[in-house]
Amino acid sequence: MFFRSKLFWTGVLDVSIANRPPSRYYGVIYDVKYSYMERCETSAESGESEAALQKSGNILVAIIYECQYTEVYGGKRRILRIIVDYKNRLITTLMASQCTPRVQRFNIQPKENVARFITVDNFDQYGYYIHRVKDCNNRYIPYKHGFYPNELDEFTLCRHKDWIESGTDDLAILIRSDDHYKFIKYGLIRARWLDLI
Repeated sequence: MFFRSKLFWTGVLDVSIANRPPSRYYGVIYDVKYSYMERCETSAESGESEAALQKSGNILVAIIYECQYTEVYGGKRRILRIIVDYKNRLITTLMASQCTPRVQRFNIQPKENVARFITVDNFDQYGYYIHRVKDCNNRYIPYKHGFYPNELDEFTLCRHKDWIESGTDDLAILIRSDDHYKFIKYGLIRARWLDLI
């Protein structure tokens, strides 16, 4: 997957997911132009063959850091979410407010929240956020050394419980808190797996 990103907006957000009470986040929103090749299989009657179809577009990708600590996996942790604006609701809200720096309010649908990362144990020492990887059917992928989706080649992969004391045996991805390139790329991968782009 290829993409270029341009900073679109930064500021404070009150985000409600699926109409739950809102939480306050600090958000960094990027305007992302992406393209990728989608493999298509042709009919078995005409012979089994594959073709590739190039897909491309623009989308806003938001990296939002929760301002408060949340009790997760037996400890107080910060949460980071990756939101993709596949229905253009974020951009509509931001443009209506003329992208002013005031607090923006968003109601996010669960499907737009493509990934939730939490801080690892000893975050102050390592600086990583961790996320349990889900497949295209939204099921967690068990950890098996060397067995993971090819799209994740450039990411640091591990077993979730290796970085979270009360974690699971699932495949997890580690990203440093300031590595927005990888957060955007992972958000696009998840959006593609969920047929949002």
